[in-house]
Amino acid sequence: GSSQIAAEMITGTTALTSKPDDTDEFLISDAGTLKRIDYSLVKDGAFTKLITTTASNSSAIEFTSTYLTTTYQDYMVVCSGLRPATDGGQDLYMRVSVDGGSSFKSGNDYVFGLDGEDESSEFETESSDGAAQFTLNNNQFGASTGEVGSTTLHLFDPLNQNSDNQYFHFTMSTVNLNASSATMSQSHGGGSYQESGSEDDPINGLQFKFASGNISSGKITLYGRKA
Repeated sequence: GSSQIAAEMITGTTALTSKPDDTDEFLISDAGTLKRIDYSLVKDGAFTKLITTTASNSSAIEFTSTYLTTTYQDYMVVCSGLRPATDGGQDLYMRVSVDGGSSFKSGNDYVFGLDGEDESSEFETESSDGAAQFTLNNNQFGASTGEVGSTTLHLFDPLNQNSDNQYFHFTMSTVNLNASSATMSQSHGGGSYQESGSEDDPINGLQFKFASGNISSGKITLYGRKA
């Protein structure tokens, strides 16, 4: 019983205050038999936080091949509380890199589509079959105090580890206060990078920026998921 179990059997006798190490172990019951299992086997299939970058009047936030690697198959990006430094309404852009983030593609090969509405139930669409970047919102971001926006993106096998000649593609969802009337707007959609002959190119760099001016504030976090 519990009176026979010494406290020293549990190292430190306190709860963890951070994510377990891969070699940390759980006890599980397999048909009544207690067995140990490493955390690395439990976490597979879940998203792992790789890096958070905080904007402070930043021209752009970029993730390079240091973080986009073949260790993970799919990625998630969470942009939280972004606000442009330049007033007058700004679109949030994403561009991709195939050289680890040394440069970012600017040709007219970004294909995307967005649907959305604002709080007056006004339905809006935006799309392009050949833009110089992905646009991640319908109504533009405002720059006044409190006029922030947030975005979640899911990137599917950007490094093309499936080797099935697929173009990079993603889905996204954005909510923000727009610049024209400080009303809430929401957008959802997706896109694909379709440069001719680039079906096998690994996407190993991402860049986020506003159409003009800096990112005044906000955070962007990159997560990875093992296959």
